[in-house]
Amino acid sequence: MARLNCYACHARDSVGSPLENGPADWFQTIGAVDLGDEGRLPPHLTAAVAKLKPAWLFRILNESPKVRPYMATPMPRFGTTHAAPLHSSFLQSD
Repeated sequence: MARLNCYACHARDSVGSPLENGPADWFQTIGAVDLGDEGRLPPHLTAAVAKLKPAWLFRILNESPKVRPYMATPMPRFGTTHAAPLHSSFLQSD
């Protein structure tokens, strides 16, 4: 997560977050959608495997499907080269 700079947007085990690192203002919505910070900011990744099925987690890391179409800032597509080891690390640590 450090190598891919995931901590700039996501928190995991009390490390990182857009509020801590400053880019919280990057996460704007398209149109008039009032979500509050919980719906606007990227989710915490602590226990990510408990929240998401492993196949879906891999798809998010690999392809970045548009699951939050109301957000102006998308999740980056990491591709298999980066997604596979990160996915494996999540499975092992969670």
